[in-house]
Amino acid sequence: MRRVVFVPIALVLAWWAISVTRSLPSSTEAGRDPAEKPQTPVQSQTPVQATPAATQVSGVEMGRDIMVQPFQFQKELTTYLDLQTKVFLNDVEKREREDLLHNTLLIRALGARLKVASRSMEVMREQDAAIDLILEALKEGDKTAAAEVLREVVQDGQVEDAKMEKTAREQLAGLKAEVLYQWSATNPQIASNLQTWLPGPVSKKIWDNVVRMQQSNAAESAAEGRAASH
Repeated sequence: MRRVVFVPIALVLAWWAISVTRSLPSSTEAGRDPAEKPQTPVQSQTPVQATPAATQVSGVEMGRDIMVQPFQFQKELTTYLDLQTKVFLNDVEKREREDLLHNTLLIRALGARLKVASRSMEVMREQDAAIDLILEALKEGDKTAAAEVLREVVQDGQVEDAKMEKTAREQLAGLKAEVLYQWSATNPQIASNLQTWLPGPVSKKIWDNVVRMQQSNAAESAAEGRAASH
């Protein structure tokens, strides 16, 4: 239920953050040297053309759908999704879940997937599950790897690039908004670090929106609690 409720909110917060900053010059908006080129690897749309390994992960760029490399841990991710649907796990399923949450390679691959913009519903579902798995690993699995990939998503500067296609920026900003929201909600002590990792003004706007949303939710919960006590 958490993701069904939050995803639209994340997208709204992300859209607003990008909309209010889209008129800024790209060098100011990204908070980097104007001569520095954004690193947005792409994959050729021609299946027979050899592509260097460094350019094989991509998504939506400059208004074009670009082929996305199939996820190499699809089997593991499918297993995780199946386990999520079950209320009670038997001993074998519990071990499967524990193995997934301690699978460092899987966690790192999912983190990389969260930095890919795509119109593919399959990729979006993978990203949806990726956040769940990584956050669970942060609590019960490979905490170090999970924290590292979440930090990389927070630090990712693609949303700061005004030259990137707007829909792609909004999708990546929505993913960043949810990571910021969920990570800081489960670990309030990380908030001060999150602020120092934000790569530019768009990310800072997203963070400000997340903080306001959390404060609004807390105030609403407190009001409901007071009403229920009377």
